[in-house]
Amino acid sequence: MMKDYEFIRKEEQIKKVFLDEGMIDVPISRIDCNYFGDEVIIEFCEEGKIVFTGCYYVEMNHDKNFIKKEPVSDLKEHQLGYWPQFCDFSLVKCTKNHKGLELELFLCDLNIIPLYLKIMCRGITINDSYKFEL
Repeated sequence: MMKDYEFIRKEEQIKKVFLDEGMIDVPISRIDCNYFGDEVIIEFCEEGKIVFTGCYYVEMNHDKNFIKKEPVSDLKEHQLGYWPQFCDFSLVKCTKNHKGLELELFLCDLNIIPLYLKIMCRGITINDSYKFEL
């Protein structure tokens, strides 16, 4: 189990890489949820992607006040309008499982107006170059 101060360093590293790799205010071209929610991939229009693995919780909520004028599948990449505006990473300590072990997960809150994502996972990979695991 990771000590709180060790995670703070990891949390700061993830945020720094996310910002340094230019993943805020960059249009997103697609979001895939694979393997029954075990993996979530976010691809950006300009090169780049973030992969969440070992997911235990994936929530996607579309703003109910945002009117979709046409099906998103009919839109071209430059028409999509999904831009990450805010991203926060933290640590979640889940209740003990049947073996008495406490599970630690990354919690990522992404505001991609008009879409909001919340993901709890064991691993985060940014641009195939930076890998963070618990």
